[in-house]
Amino acid sequence: MTSPTPIVDERAWQAQEQALRAARGRIDESDTAALADRRLLRALREPPLSPLPVDFAAGVARLAAPAAAARTVDAGLERVLGIGLGIALGAAALTQGLEQGAEWLRIVAEQASPLPPGTLRLGVALAACVGCSWLIGLLPQRQTRRSLRH
Repeated sequence: MTSPTPIVDERAWQAQEQALRAARGRIDESDTAALADRRLLRALREPPLSPLPVDFAAGVARLAAPAAAARTVDAGLERVLGIGLGIALGAAALTQGLEQGAEWLRIVAEQASPLPPGTLRLGVALAACVGCSWLIGLLPQRQTRRSLRH
């Protein structure tokens, strides 16, 4: 039979015990981690030296405002560059389509096989089913809007 795994992490337990010993004064001065734990423990035990000023949040917001403004300038530049790239790619696609579109259509027409008879009727029936399903899905939304108005 295997022994159950311990719930407490042994390393974390030893670190906490070392911090408690450091708080009581028995600490090795060369152990910098223990000294840092002691300072942290002391800071947590003592109340703050002075309360936060009343306008603390406003002051922090004033300090953060220039950084936020710089981020919006960068975002604006990225937006302009993205729009320019989209326009350039769209113009290139349009130019290519105009230059070679007729040849592409000819190749597609040669490679495509004619549709079997009845395909048009099947497509219309499919479109009608999808349209009816969509309209039926709109009915509950319309009824809830109507009940909210009254």
